[in-house]
Amino acid sequence: RLKWREVYRNMIFPSLIEFNPDLILVSAGFDAHYKELINFDYISLVEEDFEWVTTQLVQIANRCCDGKLVSVLEGGYAIQGGPISAFGKSV
Repeated sequence: RLKWREVYRNMIFPSLIEFNPDLILVSAGFDAHYKELINFDYISLVEEDFEWVTTQLVQIANRCCDGKLVSVLEGGYAIQGGPISAFGKSV
């Protein structure tokens, strides 16, 4: 998780800011969530990680493209948690 955030902080976000987009499109999936068996515990993110990356992207959108950010839900199939699952919290 911490390495994932470090990569976003040090590589992805600076590159996005340098690119200076007119619009940011996000494919918002939950395959990296720790409850998702599909990722075999490779990343194992928690809800706070998704919130963190979203907050960062909103700040970049506000800086670069007048807040124009579109997030499209996809992926994340562990719905056993019902309304408290990562998927349930997102809709």
